[in-house]
Amino acid sequence: MPPTRAATTLRVTFVVGAITVTAVLTMAAMFLVVVHSPRIDGWLVAPSLALVGTLIGPLVLGALLAFWDVESSTEARRFYRRALSLVVGIQVIAAVAMTVYCAVADAPIWMAVAFTGVGIGLTAAAVTIGPAAQRAEERRAVGAHAAWQPYTSPEFRSDLRKAAWTATITFVVTAALIVVMVISLGIDVWNFIAWPLIFAVISVGIVCTLVVFRLAQRQRDAVGTDLGRVRMIGKAVLRGKSDELSEADQPAAAKFADLSWVTQGYQLASQTCIYVALSAMQIFSLTSGIPNPFTGWILALFVLLWIVTTPIAIIQLRRTRRYAEGHRELIA
Repeated sequence: MPPTRAATTLRVTFVVGAITVTAVLTMAAMFLVVVHSPRIDGWLVAPSLALVGTLIGPLVLGALLAFWDVESSTEARRFYRRALSLVVGIQVIAAVAMTVYCAVADAPIWMAVAFTGVGIGLTAAAVTIGPAAQRAEERRAVGAHAAWQPYTSPEFRSDLRKAAWTATITFVVTAALIVVMVISLGIDVWNFIAWPLIFAVISVGIVCTLVVFRLAQRQRDAVGTDLGRVRMIGKAVLRGKSDELSEADQPAAAKFADLSWVTQGYQLASQTCIYVALSAMQIFSLTSGIPNPFTGWILALFVLLWIVTTPIAIIQLRRTRRYAEGHRELIA
């Protein structure tokens, strides 16, 4: 069923709340690491990776469970079990990394215990609150009927203006804050000279992510909430084989593909913005003389990830667009 306004508000509240909690926990965790580690040296990358594994996995899992129904088919349940196993595996690796860090950096072992406990708590919250939010949305959406909407050229121009304005405002505000810090604290402006541009690029990535979220709702309107059905349609679209689908699924697949290639384009733009911003941070760290033996390795990792993932994303986008254009007559 298409979502009602109340259901959409519930889902947005869940996502915003999850991101807020993650941000607060991230800042608190890094504060604990810095304050309670007698000698950090270059080992700060270990708790950083542990933090990512502890927080991001449950966040993604919770968002997945809040958006899709993972109990409505065998394929959906199978995918959910794989996703949960992956998150738990990452949590175990994060716990080991944090334990090793505490031993090497002479940090108190209770930090590793705390990281592990938070990871377990967040995973439990994800598998409890996520499905509850999805079921609540389904109840609220009963009786709601909304026509499927394609992504139009005026909508694209509107999103483009939003991205441009967001980047401009972010750049100006960040630059103003840096000027205030330089004047009031007397710090070297070179340490922050690149930050306005970096945050502007990140803001564009966030705008693209919000567009992806909006289009994902329309995709779900086309195919329903069954994650197993979505995966089956997605595979058929990428392979370009509509004969793998039933007659009832083929119109839904055409609508899904018509939105999916646009969604993939925004995902690619968001991914590129994040990689560029994070790489710029590492380059700035190298040129500013800030000691960190892992900066070069992290930069190389970002470049490698971009080189590997971008061609794959472009290939998938082109295949999805080809499917949409070849089955446009099925879109009512």
